[in-house]
Amino acid sequence: MTTDTRIESLETQVRTLKRMLFGVFGLVVVGGLLAAASMQSVPDVIQAKSFLVVNGEGKGVAVIGSDTEGGVLNIFNKDGEASISLLADQGGGVLGVFKDGNIAALIKGDSDGGFLRINNKGGKQVAALYADPVGGQLVISNKDGQDAALFSSADEGGMAVFYNYNNPTTENGVAGIGATVDGGLFGISNKEGKVVAKIKATPVGTVMIKTYDHGLLQVYDHKGQVNTNESASISEAP
Repeated sequence: MTTDTRIESLETQVRTLKRMLFGVFGLVVVGGLLAAASMQSVPDVIQAKSFLVVNGEGKGVAVIGSDTEGGVLNIFNKDGEASISLLADQGGGVLGVFKDGNIAALIKGDSDGGFLRINNKGGKQVAALYADPVGGQLVISNKDGQDAALFSSADEGGMAVFYNYNNPTTENGVAGIGATVDGGLFGISNKEGKVVAKIKATPVGTVMIKTYDHGLLQVYDHKGQVNTNESASISEAP
C-alpha cells in the first residue's frame, strides 16, 4: 500500500472511529468522573488501541492509533476535516498536510534520505524535492501533474532538463543544460526527442554542432574566436 493510499485510508477510518466514539463519549466521561473519585494513584502507563482527543464542545480533534506499519496520529480542525497525518513507515516517518480533503504536502523519509512533495488544490503534484545517491533533485510539474522541468545534481556538477509535457514521447526532455569536467553543456531536441543542436565546452575551446542537414560545425578557441582550421560545413553532424 502506498503512503498516499495509507493516509487517505486513515482519514476514512478516523471518521468512522469518531462516529463510534461520540456515541459512548458521555458514558465514558461519567464513568471516568466516578472512577476518579475513588482513585488513590495515577497509573504509570495507560494502554489502548486508540485514543480520541476532543475539544470543549465534545468534537474529535485528534486520534492516536496504529496500523500495520506502526503508530499513527491524525489531527482535525474544528469542523472535523483532516489537517495533519503523522505516521511511521518502513522508510522512516511520514507527515501529510491536508487542504479541503486533499493532500497538499507530503514529507517522508526513504532509503536515500528525505522527500518533499507539494500538490495543488486538485491533489496533483506540482513540485517534488528529494535526495538520491548522487545528491538532490527538484521536479516541477504543471497543473495536471506532468513533468515540466528537472533540476538535479550529477557526477560532474549541476543539471537542468526541460520537458514538453504535451508530447509524452520526449521522456528525456527537449532542452538541457549541465556541467562537465571541461565546462558547460547545452542541448536541444525537437518534439520527437531527436537532438538537433549541442553546445559543449572542450579542453581546447567550445564546439557548436547543429545536426540539421547542411548544418555548421564551428570550433571556438579559449578567447571565443572561431578556429577556422577546425571549422567546416557538414551534411549532418554526428
